[in-house]
Amino acid sequence: FTVECPHFIEVWALREVIAAQDKYEAVYFTAYTCRLITFAIMKDAHAYFNNTYQPSTLNMPRIPYPRSDLKSTGQHIAALTAIPRPLDFPQKWLSKGGDADQGGKLGNGGRSGFGQALQAGDREKGAFGAGGETQALHPEFDKLFAPLTNATVGNVCQAAGLNLRDLPYLYAAGGSGEDMCYHHLFGECRRQRCRRYHATKKDLDTWPGFVTTLCKRLQPGVQKLVKSQGSRKRAYDQK
Repeated sequence: FTVECPHFIEVWALREVIAAQDKYEAVYFTAYTCRLITFAIMKDAHAYFNNTYQPSTLNMPRIPYPRSDLKSTGQHIAALTAIPRPLDFPQKWLSKGGDADQGGKLGNGGRSGFGQALQAGDREKGAFGAGGETQALHPEFDKLFAPLTNATVGNVCQAAGLNLRDLPYLYAAGGSGEDMCYHHLFGECRRQRCRRYHATKKDLDTWPGFVTTLCKRLQPGVQKLVKSQGSRKRAYDQK
């Protein structure tokens, strides 16, 4: 186990990713998240070091040395998204109730929550929006909807077979996606006094994993609508 050991290199790289995100310690690096990271390192170490070689193997022109890979875990930490729980994760390491208790957590049905909850007083100070937006709140949302013509986030959800309970949300909104105003995110909210949470650009900058996860969840619906619009256009052109 030296600085040239592949497992050491992967663990150190993971350490650097964690250090870069230490400002999110209180909301992302919960006990459960740390257990997932620790288990990933333990599995990788076991897979790497649980190899024995005969002299004949070491004399081969190309020695099949073991490999180490913790990049996937590091990518989730860098994006502040949920680390998938492996099937062989120890039951005694689960949080009470068996669900993840981390920022960006995966709950029942794969729903995702990001960030911190608002206090009651914060909501009274204008946490909910006034409506009237005409522009998407993030460039990734514009990019996602660019191929579509006159489609709303509701159309995309319907095409993907999703409802609000299936979408990622910010804890500031409440306990589920039903409390988020997704129309606001895509510049579609027209309610004068919308009672759903209107995320801010600061929210999205603070929790980039929310943006990434929402786009991935909606992507199949966008693709389906693009295909449908193309079919209608071809049918029209043939008339």
